[in-house]
Amino acid sequence: MNKRIIAIDPGMRKCGLAISDETATIARPLKTVLRKELFKWIEKYIEEYQINLIIVGQACTVKGPYIPSAKLASRIRRNFKIDTLLVNEDFSTRKALQLKSKKHSDDELAAAIILQGYLNDR
Repeated sequence: MNKRIIAIDPGMRKCGLAISDETATIARPLKTVLRKELFKWIEKYIEEYQINLIIVGQACTVKGPYIPSAKLASRIRRNFKIDTLLVNEDFSTRKALQLKSKKHSDDELAAAIILQGYLNDR
């Protein structure tokens, strides 16, 4: 089985998660979790899906990158000994709001948009 990739759309209270298929070509929304429970879910999904890379969405402002995303990626890398990558998440939430899904939250959709953008560009 190929390894999969997870993406995180980090928020102050909640984080959206998305996962790639086994070929790492298609992203799908996975779950919305409370920020304080994020590491529990990361651990679960690393084991369950054999994750080998975690993408963390990073908003950019006029002053530059949003630092909390970089700190989150660093903590994930340190705690789980897994590769992490910061990816620009600009407009992912706006695009997610336009999709309006009854099945998935805006946070999950934003994570899927971030991940699909990464998969398309690599």
